[in-house]
Amino acid sequence: MSALAALVRLHTLLAPHVDDSLKRMVGALSDCIVVMRTLSERDYIFMDPLVSMVWTVYVNTLRSGLVPEAQAKEWLSEIRRHVPTLKAIIPFIDIPIDE
Repeated sequence: MSALAALVRLHTLLAPHVDDSLKRMVGALSDCIVVMRTLSERDYIFMDPLVSMVWTVYVNTLRSGLVPEAQAKEWLSEIRRHVPTLKAIIPFIDIPIDE
């Protein structure tokens, strides 16, 4: 997930100006959501606390206006669904999902 977040961040810089970067950014975000959808509660105990930084990159990118609004809302709700489980395992994390 960290590598996908790096791709998202990299392509976010160019996405407003380069169509290919926009497509790659959305593709990397889509891949991240696919990974999240495969997570079960058992998986969270093995996650690194840095995942909160990774998920924050996703949230900030989805709120940037670069992703179509309907898609961004769907993906944000998917992230929102996973945050309570992650916080139960790693209580000191902060993912700004409800701002």
